[in-house]
Amino acid sequence: MALNNSDWAAIQDLVNRMITRVGEPFLQGKVIKTDPIRKVVFLKEFGSVPIPIVSFDYQVKYSFKETSGATTIKKTKAYSEEVEILTPRVGDTVLIARHYGSSRLPKCLGVIKSKRYIEANEED
Repeated sequence: MALNNSDWAAIQDLVNRMITRVGEPFLQGKVIKTDPIRKVVFLKEFGSVPIPIVSFDYQVKYSFKETSGATTIKKTKAYSEEVEILTPRVGDTVLIARHYGSSRLPKCLGVIKSKRYIEANEED
């Protein structure tokens, strides 16, 4: 049995009502305070609730060329270093995930690096 347009409209209506009741799952806001030791940020919207930074561990691999006189020797062995995750700075705009739209247990997913990515609408 295939779903028709009215079925899809009913599903979308239910989703919209759930979002209205629960709240948006994502929020963006400006960092007002940081704690680099604990790797948390604070946003005005969450008051004194520390928001942990969510990230994968990274590893950087690199090789280098060594010049000895007129001869350049390329070292083929890769060297690895652990990378420290930087805490967003005060004033950075970050993306926050809110579990099921709840204001409890928010997570900072990252800094929004793009600038002027929202087009201003003349009707707004």
